[in-house]
Amino acid sequence: SNLKTINICYVETSTSTAYPWDIIFLLYLKFKKIKISIYIRDAYPLFKEFWGGLKFYQYPLYLGWYISKTVYHLLADITYYPTKSLQKLFNPKNGKLLPPAANCIVNKFSSVSNKLLYAGNLNERYGLPLMQKVIGKVRQRIPALEWHVISNSISEDADLGDGITILNKSFADLSDSNFEYFAAIIPLRTTKYNHLALPVKLFDYLSWGLPIIASNCLEQSSFILDNEFGEVFPDTAEELSRGIVDIYFDKAQLEYYNKQILNNVRTSHYWIHRAEKIIRDLNYL
Repeated sequence: SNLKTINICYVETSTSTAYPWDIIFLLYLKFKKIKISIYIRDAYPLFKEFWGGLKFYQYPLYLGWYISKTVYHLLADITYYPTKSLQKLFNPKNGKLLPPAANCIVNKFSSVSNKLLYAGNLNERYGLPLMQKVIGKVRQRIPALEWHVISNSISEDADLGDGITILNKSFADLSDSNFEYFAAIIPLRTTKYNHLALPVKLFDYLSWGLPIIASNCLEQSSFILDNEFGEVFPDTAEELSRGIVDIYFDKAQLEYYNKQILNNVRTSHYWIHRAEKIIRDLNYL
């Protein structure tokens, strides 16, 4: 009965395949002439770098992903993408840009903090070996520097090196903590896929008002630099460590980035702005 009250529909797809009942629901909406928008968050199966560890039983899921994306593009009135590069990859007739957004505003920035933050999975793809080298180099200049890693993919007992603390908590769990940070880091390696991606963790950092230090992957670099949210460096231990040291000692620049981030999130990159854009786009059709 509630379906009779639906005027528009917005769907965020998973990385995996759609299930038959998902497609049936979309077909029903289409039959009822309800406007549909679908957000396509990634394109892992199109890149060989993600196929290395694929098990035999996972191949049907990848095939299902291709089928799902075909159905989405056929049924959606609008398809959304987090970056221009990802939109260009699919090249839909009805595509629009829709970056992720911050879902809270909690200022955990301090220009006098000695703590640097990372949140999310941490392995070779996400820059763990690189960051271990970077932190070693930075601590030669700033012995008191601490690197906090919010991640459930590594045990808190893991020994990653001096100055590295693992916190097996979610980002939301630590919103009420007393920790403050001078910046947050995204050490993604520059690969074909990472150049077109915009990490969700970037918006988690923005929700805490934290200046961003990132590797020079294309889309995240453009977003950070265009909005003056932080600084970008080549994905080498030498360049990233130099960048961290330079920005650590430039308190005025850190404070500028913090103000820029908080003002921008409040006016443009909060979740409500994202929702308003979706409703506006669908109602305009």
